[in-house]
Amino acid sequence: AHLCQAASEPAQHSRSWLQPDFADGDARLLSSAANLLAELPPYRVTLPALPLRFLHNAVPKGEEYVAANAALAGLMGEADASGCCPCLGVALIRSIDVAAGVMHLLTPTPPAKLASVVELHVGSLELPPQMLQSERYISPYCSFFCMPSEGTGAGRTRSRNNLKRAAHHTTSSAG
Repeated sequence: AHLCQAASEPAQHSRSWLQPDFADGDARLLSSAANLLAELPPYRVTLPALPLRFLHNAVPKGEEYVAANAALAGLMGEADASGCCPCLGVALIRSIDVAAGVMHLLTPTPPAKLASVVELHVGSLELPPQMLQSERYISPYCSFFCMPSEGTGAGRTRSRNNLKRAAHHTTSSAG
């Protein structure tokens, strides 16, 4: 098996964040889904063990792990006789540490199915920004719908009346 789980969660609890009803825009549902997502124990994957395939975008060589960080990915099984790969589940690529050679995945897919995963397919789906933070788990790196009180672009723009506009001169040739 390529995946090893750090801890276990009840299956129905960890699967509930993938129900399609969370996408209706209701803040309460998104918050609940974000809490469930944050509570999932991560699976640790050795980087060369599961290749990444990008479905909709061309990713420059060497930038694959940067592009896959925090992306939704399909957990793909071995191709059948017709060449089709079955999708065994969906995972969120939580983090990638290239120096340590480790990727962390969050998924409610049962461990028995995870043993058959041979490749990750990264599409163009993105999580709603509200799912990147939950009420119980606040990330210091994410903030939405706010402007800091200090820093670039935070304050009022002051008028610079002491700067003169460039004069546009035309030269005419008499002659």
